[in-house]
Amino acid sequence: IEIKAPLEAVACDATPRTITVLGLTIDVTNARFESESGDDVDDSEDDSDDSSASASSASGSDDEGEEEDDDGEDDGDDDGEDDDVPATCADLLVGRVVEVKLAGDVAPLVATEVEQEDDGDDLEIKAPIQAIDPTLGTITVLGLAIDITSANVEGCDDEDDDAANQGIDPATLMVGQIVEVELDRNALPALVARELEVKNYANTVEVEVEDSSGND
Repeated sequence: IEIKAPLEAVACDATPRTITVLGLTIDVTNARFESESGDDVDDSEDDSDDSSASASSASGSDDEGEEEDDDGEDDGDDDGEDDDVPATCADLLVGRVVEVKLAGDVAPLVATEVEQEDDGDDLEIKAPIQAIDPTLGTITVLGLAIDITSANVEGCDDEDDDAANQGIDPATLMVGQIVEVELDRNALPALVARELEVKNYANTVEVEVEDSSGND
């Protein structure tokens, strides 16, 4: 269950700590805050320091070691400056797009992971359908009513591409189905779906059979 949308508010000093996305208040007290390249930055700094130390020992030259240490430190600093995605709640910036993974779809919503993105244009919700209103042309996910009247509705076939996705009739949608909804950013704060994909639409099961020798 995921939400990818602009961050509207942060309350890191509150109890519990919360963020607000699409009007939803989400508890992030025990969430893990990740960055796409943060771990790589730390590794690169360590690697550069180790490489510099090894080079210095091998050559026996203090000058060469200092030069290589300087290069390693510069590389690490540059990477760190470029990587401004957060590692803690306090680093979150209102207005930036965050991807939030949730423990469930029923309030109170609790996040297990929060990642702030440098550049995010696609706004998405992936969650079970909680209600359907065919008269208004809306579905409800995470307590949010989303207009799907102009959405491209399709099924999800395993290992397919977008061009091969199977179009489906919105009237066949059912409560409980997991859907991935792409929202129209220009319509915010109104929630209007551009695309809706029903996950595992064909309800296929992959079966792997082995013979007595363990061969597939």
